[in-house]
Amino acid sequence: MLELARAVELGYEAYVLFLVLRSRATSFMPNTALDPRFTESLKYAINHGVRALAYKLVLTRDWAIAPVGQLDVRID
Repeated sequence: MLELARAVELGYEAYVLFLVLRSRATSFMPNTALDPRFTESLKYAINHGVRALAYKLVLTRDWAIAPVGQLDVRID
């Protein structure tokens, strides 16, 4: 994440993409209890201009993965 924030400082656009394979997902939020350092680095990156995107995916009957929509990214 820090490298992405640095890229923004240098004038580049930077994104982080989360793919969520949970049918009942309504948003994406990092698991702070499991990995607090990741959460802090994600917050830092977002606060320094990195765009965070999350998309919900589903597994189809023929075992393909298909996108069904974008999710909000929450870093409370």
